[in-house]
Order: sequence, then C-alpha cells, then structure tokens
Amino acid sequence: ESCTLGSFSDEVEYIPQKNMSAVSLVLNCTNKDNSNNYVTGLDNIDEDVKISFYGNIRKNKYLEPEVEYGPVAVLTAYGRSISSASEKVYNEAESVVFSGKRYRNDICKTFVSAI
Repeated sequence: ESCTLGSFSDEVEYIPQKNMSAVSLVLNCTNKDNSNNYVTGLDNIDEDVKISFYGNIRKNKYLEPEVEYGPVAVLTAYGRSISSASEKVYNEAESVVFSGKRYRNDICKTFVSAI
C-alpha cells in the first residue's frame, strides 16, 4: 500500500537482503476435463521451495487435491546463483503430477540470436 501511495521510503529505512537468487515457475493445467484430475507429489516438494496456489486447485470430498483448467501453482526456489535456483525449481516441478501439466521450460535459459 505504501508503494502505491509513494510513501514506502518514509516507512522503511532498510530492507534486509540475502545474497541469493530466486526463480519462479507457474504450473498450468491444460486438461479441460476437470473431473478426477488428482494432484500427487505436493508432499514431496522440498521445504526450501515456496509454493503459492491459484484458485484452480481444491480438495475434493476425500480431501485429495484436484486441479482445474488454468494456472495451478507457482513454485519459487532459491539458490546461490540463478542456474542453481532454476535447476532446483525444475526438479521440484517434475515431482508434482497431474493430467495436462504444462510449464515453461526456458526460464533463465540463455538465448542466442543469430545475426
């Protein structure tokens, strides 16, 4: 809120920072058949990796997580370098399983353009 009002610098003198890099990856569901689209592997995600859920994941009557079409979750991994954080987030993304799972595979990759 203070950033929106332009008073952030008045309220905060110092923001502590770590010498770490972070990489975030959005997991999407491309399966439009939303019935019985169970999610497994969420319990296997490393505790260092932060996960934020969209509204497209919910628990069914048996308390099993299910996903619907669209964005499902954001995984954020930290590392001493961008490449280590990127490697970690991709490894954790592979452990989450549901039908129609898609995500970008080019996050933090070096692009070389031909001249």
